[in-house]
Amino acid sequence: MVRNLRAVAGLKPSQSVPVRFVSGRGELAAVLTAATADITALTRAERVEVLDPAAAAANPATKALAGVSGELQVVLPIEGLVDLEALRARLEKDIAKAEKEIKGLAGRLANPNFADKAPPEVVAECKANLAEAEERWDLLGVAKVLKAWGWQVTTDLHGEIIIKEAIDQSKFSFGYDSQEYAYQEILKLLNEAITNLQRTDGAVDQAYLARTDKIYNGDRTKWLKLAYGMKALCLNHYSRKASYKPADVIAAVNLSFSSGADDALLKYPGTQNDDINFWGRTRANFNAYRQTQFVVGLMNGTQFAGAVDPRMSRMLSPSPDGLYRGLDVNVVGFGALTTAQQPNNVYGYAGTGGLALPGRYIFDDKAKLPLMTYSQLQFIKAEAAYKMGDMATALASYTAGVSSHIDFVNARNLDNGQAPTQISAAEKSAFLATPSIIPASPAGLSLTRIMSQKYLAQWGWGHNEIWMDMRRYNYTDVDPASG
Repeated sequence: MVRNLRAVAGLKPSQSVPVRFVSGRGELAAVLTAATADITALTRAERVEVLDPAAAAANPATKALAGVSGELQVVLPIEGLVDLEALRARLEKDIAKAEKEIKGLAGRLANPNFADKAPPEVVAECKANLAEAEERWDLLGVAKVLKAWGWQVTTDLHGEIIIKEAIDQSKFSFGYDSQEYAYQEILKLLNEAITNLQRTDGAVDQAYLARTDKIYNGDRTKWLKLAYGMKALCLNHYSRKASYKPADVIAAVNLSFSSGADDALLKYPGTQNDDINFWGRTRANFNAYRQTQFVVGLMNGTQFAGAVDPRMSRMLSPSPDGLYRGLDVNVVGFGALTTAQQPNNVYGYAGTGGLALPGRYIFDDKAKLPLMTYSQLQFIKAEAAYKMGDMATALASYTAGVSSHIDFVNARNLDNGQAPTQISAAEKSAFLATPSIIPASPAGLSLTRIMSQKYLAQWGWGHNEIWMDMRRYNYTDVDPASG
């Protein structure tokens, strides 16, 4: 910020200027005081002062430039260093230019011929430019998070994608960018989003952001956590690269969701077709699909030494005879299963039944669907910690992932009064006390357990990340610890 203020003032590199930091946050003031010598050298400061608001008010700086970032104000007294009248005239000209730009962008967005007919990515770019011009840093941060998410999903599905020329309306054919470039752009967007979402100056306003924010109701601090979570996920995809840094993944997770209360959930009020859950029975997109043997095997005790997962009866659908089965992906249709043995649909009913009836788990008209969850991030952290040999952290994160996903299942089955009962505290405690699920010591944890439980936490919604995990382990890699 000091450098930005120097640039605004038009100071030459050789000119020294006093720098004043004002903050009522004691820890921040202490850090700045300890770094005074470094700040002086880096900013060419004549002197550096660190004051609390009361001291600054008692000795105000006049004829100065100031900037604010969070709980810190930076003040540069510039009297005698620049032509103040010329500076005022230049700033007024810049303000007029900015106001003209804002008016132009707002006018384009208010024009139905543009807002309704231009490509969505062009409209989104215009909105982001308007947010930046109006200094709505929270809105701009959210825009960058969503753009990063779009690039992440697209490149993970398709590899090379169009980025540099994506919003060039003059082109009819486009050059594709490498996935390496796509990942660099994703991380760049997320870092920019983090910077913007940390700001509280300008026109940052929760009420304004909440007008269109249907995920966090304008809470920029939760969007900031989501940005860190997406950064962790992106960095973890480098696990087969020499540049993979598991410590960076863990650091990003630690700055992301602190509990399931931070989950990024898409809400569906269910008033008409386009605001009903895509997996809901009314939308009829999933009527013919059935669970497979693989997911049933992870929950019915087959995979984990006989431990039956209490989530199975709250996430999956029984057959008409009451038993839980899955289809064999190598067999056409239901194979040799009798009518009574054939798994019900994901809503819990035979055939295509379930219309206007309570669903199950996330398969309901009003069930919330996640973009990212605390449990997912805990499994990402567990994998990174496992890979760097920090088994204690890996086990703690793995345990938190399993525990929090049980809570997630309960919460989703309450979204619209779905049919399954709640997993009781006793059921949860007994399951978490099972050694084949939660090992008694860090040495008992394996990568197979981490990735299997992550699969369950993402089943039904995290298809993109599941596929990324499968590819990162070549689909059939053998766990060196468990065989």
